[in-house]
Amino acid sequence: MKLIDENHKNQHWQHTLAQGAKGLVLGLGVSAVFVSAFKRRYPVQYGSYTQTIKACMWTLPTLGLGAFWADEGSVKFSEMMHRSDYLTQTKREERERLAQLSVGDRLFLKASENRYKLIVGAWAASLAGAWSMVSRDRVMTTAQKAVQARMYAQAFTVLLLLSTIAMSVRERDLALPAPKPDWKRIIEDREGQRM
Repeated sequence: MKLIDENHKNQHWQHTLAQGAKGLVLGLGVSAVFVSAFKRRYPVQYGSYTQTIKACMWTLPTLGLGAFWADEGSVKFSEMMHRSDYLTQTKREERERLAQLSVGDRLFLKASENRYKLIVGAWAASLAGAWSMVSRDRVMTTAQKAVQARMYAQAFTVLLLLSTIAMSVRERDLALPAPKPDWKRIIEDREGQRM
């Protein structure tokens, strides 16, 4: 357990407040976009809402993102203060390992590390693209458009799944060395220091 002094406590507080303020500003921007789009799309429904509901439409994204960013700022500050030497060494080893790979393998490795973010993003983009493509048809009802857009999105989802399988196979074929988990490295370092 580490004992912290007053200076460390103040630095942590300032960093957390700064990150929380960034989150509040970002959340306020998200709220502004959301409320203005909702007003434009559903003006009658927005007008029928009470002041409480309208206030919630502004405050929930703002406070949610503010709290999230403040928490992330607190965690990042703790990592920066207590694990900075270890993280610097880990990043240096990662850079050395990446320098030995070709550009294509580096791109593939980054895509593989962010695989699920890419999949979810592509899936959401496919839903939006399918809906925008189908919504142009003036003959179909909204329910028919939703079913048709879902069918297009399902086809794209199957393609995403197949590409994920192909990425997994290629990753195994490359046989990139898996990095050691942090806990194993810490144990090895401590054992090395004892001897």
